[in-house]
Amino acid sequence: MTPYAAQRRLLMRQVQAMELTKWVTAGTVHTFQGAEADLIIFDSVLDEPHWSSRLTNPNRLNDALRDLNVAVTRAKHKLLFVGSSDWLNKHARPTNALGRLWAFLKDRADLISAVEFVGQGLAQRVLGVRGDTSWSVPESPKSGQPVHELLDENSFFGRFIQDLQSARRSIFGLVPFFGEYRWPRIEPYFRAALERGVEVTLVTPPIAEAENPAYVEKAIQTLRDIGAVVIASSGLHGKDIVIDEHVLYAGSLNWASHRGRAEIMHRTEDSAVAILVLDFIQAKYIRSATVHDNRKPRTCPECGGPTHVVNQRIQAYFDFRQPMKVGCVRYKETGCKYLRDLDERPPFTTPPQCQRDGRTKYRRVRRGRGEVWQCPKHPKECPTWRVVPGDQG
Repeated sequence: MTPYAAQRRLLMRQVQAMELTKWVTAGTVHTFQGAEADLIIFDSVLDEPHWSSRLTNPNRLNDALRDLNVAVTRAKHKLLFVGSSDWLNKHARPTNALGRLWAFLKDRADLISAVEFVGQGLAQRVLGVRGDTSWSVPESPKSGQPVHELLDENSFFGRFIQDLQSARRSIFGLVPFFGEYRWPRIEPYFRAALERGVEVTLVTPPIAEAENPAYVEKAIQTLRDIGAVVIASSGLHGKDIVIDEHVLYAGSLNWASHRGRAEIMHRTEDSAVAILVLDFIQAKYIRSATVHDNRKPRTCPECGGPTHVVNQRIQAYFDFRQPMKVGCVRYKETGCKYLRDLDERPPFTTPPQCQRDGRTKYRRVRRGRGEVWQCPKHPKECPTWRVVPGDQG
């Protein structure tokens, strides 16, 4: 929404060029008379060198107040007011309509710098206009049936990038290699997904097993710095990726590394299949068991070395439900035997605190053959946890 017809025409051309007409309408205040929208973006337009307008003219106070009242009351959920704070502080005074609205907003609304606002999700918007994705959505089968597609190296990346851009909740992927050809092409889309708040978890072999350790170490550290969880795992060579627990990619194509290998990927769009694969590879536990609450990789409580996911070659008869464990990387080097089930919680780095007052520290209490963490103030109201090796305190 804008006060000026010329601005409305410019906005409409931009909305049409970006093919957003199904979701976005641009118009003047009078266009929206009697209508509502989930979100109203009101663009005041005014800035230097202009020093006056109808909205800041005291002689047009009543007419301008009516227009601004229409503007702010069209929003069902949220109003976003766009303007120059420097200009408004100078020219929007209590004697004019825009000044009254500005005073109201300053007392009640959150003020966000345009630079900061544009910075959030900028990578995603830039990628959206790069024009390197030529894939288009195929016709869907009958409702409720899975969508299956077979993709080669030429058709895979456009499809995969579309799915990465559409991700809203989670991306879980197995990455056997980080290569200097494919990974730089894919990395910006993971960065953009993280900017949108998507939970990204990638499982990859230990750096020591990589052919290009320096490059892999740098790629992993960059991912961790921008918010992804990257987990080392021995004995895994899959290339599977699951997006939003709904889209599954599985096949031979090393999507983050090599090229020209006559590889293929199967894409399946079906929540039941995607969740089944996540359960099979114990994805839920892999993420929670290998990082602490601060997202830092879990360390071995016995020797202080790094940990990784272990896909056991030989399992005890009672381990058929837990083929993968979390164990110490230094097993071969020092003989450290730290090895725990993936569904066991990570050790506490500090003692838990009372759930009611948030200050009182839990204590270890003997129970049966082991120990539990128990709140000394409210033992019945606060939850208890079994003590696991490595708990601090």
